[in-house]
Amino acid sequence: MTRSRFPFQTPLLNLITPALVTLLIGIVSGGCGSNDKKPGTTSDTSHGKTAAVKGADSSHPAVALPEGAAPIDSTVKFTLKLAPHVGDEYSYRVAQKGFTEFEGKKATESSVYCFTQKITGINNDGSFTTEMRYDSIASSKAVPAGVLDSVAHTFAFDTRKKVDSSIPDAAQAKALIGMRVILTISKDGEVREVSNLDPVLSALLGKLRDSVPPEKLEQVRNMLKISAFQSVVQQLFIQVYPDSAIHSGSHWSRQDETPLVLPIAAVPSRASVTYTLTEARKAGDRTFAHVKVTLATTFPQKKMDNKQVTTVINDAKATGAGDIVVDAGTGFPEQKTSNVTLYLKVTGTAKVGPAAGKSQTLSQTKSSSTVVELLNYKPAAH
Repeated sequence: MTRSRFPFQTPLLNLITPALVTLLIGIVSGGCGSNDKKPGTTSDTSHGKTAAVKGADSSHPAVALPEGAAPIDSTVKFTLKLAPHVGDEYSYRVAQKGFTEFEGKKATESSVYCFTQKITGINNDGSFTTEMRYDSIASSKAVPAGVLDSVAHTFAFDTRKKVDSSIPDAAQAKALIGMRVILTISKDGEVREVSNLDPVLSALLGKLRDSVPPEKLEQVRNMLKISAFQSVVQQLFIQVYPDSAIHSGSHWSRQDETPLVLPIAAVPSRASVTYTLTEARKAGDRTFAHVKVTLATTFPQKKMDNKQVTTVINDAKATGAGDIVVDAGTGFPEQKTSNVTLYLKVTGTAKVGPAAGKSQTLSQTKSSSTVVELLNYKPAAH
């Protein structure tokens, strides 16, 4: 089975370039923050605590099944799939921490997204719609010397405080807070559509909106869809649900053929993702499943050619692991942790221009860990 998305998809943690800093209508690039607000509130200023970018590091507690839940015998089978219920509300925190290292320069980032989703409809093909709003976003980025200029920089913001409008990410994040956006999510947990973005664009661009060319406005809209919604919301779900009933000890897997993409190159790869149900427990009328995930990747192509350059892949690695506690009745997670490390080293030889025949070797490492926590669950009234 092939799929167009990487099995451990995470928002990109790129080295910041001057173009990103000065781009007025750029994207929300991985900056988020945490709070403990519950569904029903809309303002990110009503919660009094100071946000801390936490949760995506090795000190965070491991996922755990609910205390007091009774173990389910390993011979008992049950289904595990995404089965949302109209009217249910979920509040989540998605916390990330990672770094990108390029030619000895290492940029780090910690970010936390807090948002609330309400299930608004189920479609005939198994997809469903949600109304989503961001409750708070916070971020901290450290950029080494030699990237923006000759000195190191740190950029940080928290949307529950007064944000510095000179930081593009901060202004962009603030524009998202409290806005209600509609998402269509497939039965496998993939965000297919994002709508009602016009109010977000108006908040982001303000008086400048009418002067932005239509093609540029559409570009910003698409970048918002990917960076602020698709890449965040898809962190919630298992992404690969088993085709049949399972029991403790069951395994299922999939093969993905997607490129390993880093700024220096995109390299064809084959990823094998294996899921194992390690334990299941019953708490009242709810069944909770503990699933472990492993990622192994191979790179079948060692050389790539086009009219401008020949690229040789000297070394490439992509490894990852995940740990999930999921409500088997709905397919929504209670807790989830994952980590992925990507490494690529390539040598490019120019075919044309003044540099024809000259070679350059570049290497880059990207590492990211993610923690998903369910802050609050409010079932629909019956």
